[in-house]
Amino acid sequence: MNRAALLPLFFAQALVGAVTMTQQRVNDQTTKVEIALTPEAGQAIFKDFLTISVDHPDVKVTPWVSSAQPKVWFDSSLQKEVLAFTKPTVVYLHATKSAGKNVTGASVHISYMTSQGKNTQHEMVPLSFAEVVLQSNSSPEPVKTICSPSEELPMLKKGWSLSSISEYLETLITATQALWIRLLLVMLLGLLMSLTPCIYPMIPITIGIMQGQGQKSVLTTFAHAGAYTLGIATTFALLGLFAASTGAVFGMLLTNPFVVLAIVGLMVYMALSLFGLYEMRMPRFLQQNNAQHKGSLLSSFFFGAVSGTVASPCLSPGLALVLCIVASIGSKLIGFLLLFAFGIGLSIPLLIIGTASGSLGMLPQAGAWMVEVKKVFGFLLFGMAFYYLKNIVPWDIMLWLLASFTAGTGAYYLLGDAARGWWRRMKNLLGTALIALSVLVFVEAYQTTFLPAAAEHDTFWVTDYEQARQQARAQDAYLFLDFWAPSCSICTAVDKTLLKDKNVRAVLAQTVPVKIELVMGNPTVERLKDLWVIRGLPTFLLVDPADEKIIKRWGGELYHVDPKAFAQELEQLLA
Repeated sequence: MNRAALLPLFFAQALVGAVTMTQQRVNDQTTKVEIALTPEAGQAIFKDFLTISVDHPDVKVTPWVSSAQPKVWFDSSLQKEVLAFTKPTVVYLHATKSAGKNVTGASVHISYMTSQGKNTQHEMVPLSFAEVVLQSNSSPEPVKTICSPSEELPMLKKGWSLSSISEYLETLITATQALWIRLLLVMLLGLLMSLTPCIYPMIPITIGIMQGQGQKSVLTTFAHAGAYTLGIATTFALLGLFAASTGAVFGMLLTNPFVVLAIVGLMVYMALSLFGLYEMRMPRFLQQNNAQHKGSLLSSFFFGAVSGTVASPCLSPGLALVLCIVASIGSKLIGFLLLFAFGIGLSIPLLIIGTASGSLGMLPQAGAWMVEVKKVFGFLLFGMAFYYLKNIVPWDIMLWLLASFTAGTGAYYLLGDAARGWWRRMKNLLGTALIALSVLVFVEAYQTTFLPAAAEHDTFWVTDYEQARQQARAQDAYLFLDFWAPSCSICTAVDKTLLKDKNVRAVLAQTVPVKIELVMGNPTVERLKDLWVIRGLPTFLLVDPADEKIIKRWGGELYHVDPKAFAQELEQLLA
């Protein structure tokens, strides 16, 4: 037989209703899975109900991508427009087994829903890692893949909103292959993300750094704010490239105690400089022997690069799309540029805030009052240090530290320097308010430490996954999983608004709701992270407990979702 006629890959096919699955062996550890979607004439396969998973703990799968965009389809029974595949389309993913493992009995689970029959259809096809050594002088033609946008297209919504604009940009990004257009659109996506709670913790840090630099002109201040922004974008891009290349969870550095302590140390260092104890300078290892480099552009870039980790805990739908594109392209340079453009867009408000705050000292009569304003920013930075310490310090200890800090700050304003007039009255008012606040925090700390029963606990959520899975199987119910971390500000925002809405909770009560803190090193968390390809936070999953198959996935877009609409969506999925 002509060896050139032999196929270079191992093929295995199986017919599964409206889909056909083909396996192509890439190497000893990886198999490429291609699923051909073939809807019948006049029918469609719904995009949001298509899930693909593997049932073996030693096999990891990548998120699926499609060769064509889903189209808008009006479904008469659902009474709304949805995204669906109406023409033959190929979906791709890679399945990789753990090194040294002999995987047998693994299967690919395909779940989909067509417009013809509204019941979700489940198919199971054996997955093969058979060691077949074949050679060929030819190679298969590369296939253009597209990362699917996360939700419905904006034209399906009534009116325009931040969420709909973001989704429209995502659609344009997936539709174009021109690099410069993608860079521009990705930067606009980053700008939209800056309007969510993800970026809020960076504001006092930016103000503190720009105040500490003490520039003498608006143009110089703008240049330093720009260098600081470039530092943030560089760190953001490097972290994103690492996450996309390795499958790590984006932004998980803020769960590492050493990283958190380094960031807290930077904030305390900047805060003390705002109190006039010293001038903020570059680290000695970055200084030239004959230059001080106080207030240099390099120092602004350095502080931006270090504090850039703070901008990375949250995973917006736009960032999820960018990470998907970066993971699917072969060029690390292009991936870095895309993420860098996203980071620039994310940092544009910080560029404006940094320029404005750094220019306050240039206002007319910017004298003693400006010193007091700097001290206020210093106290804000101390507060941010506590905000990030809570990622690694038990909550009861945090309450005692926060109460002590609040009381000390109040005493400083009440018993500090001998100010007169309106400024003295302002200080007395602020000091009294802080002392009163510290009393409330001390009471909360006492209750949390010594009277745990008196502390508020949300018993609605289960925190043990295996226990929740057993409970869900016994009740024949789905699992609703909320992956979160203390460093994720948008996780907190979604939890306090959407997930505590009475309509949403009434529907979630039909599931077994589970909160899982994404902690590195936890075996259960690591297994679930790899099983469901958790790219970042927040991530919400509706899962079948029997085979751990994903029914639906959500992310940061839930921050913009109307609670009633989300409750209705959940009811449809549970029906």
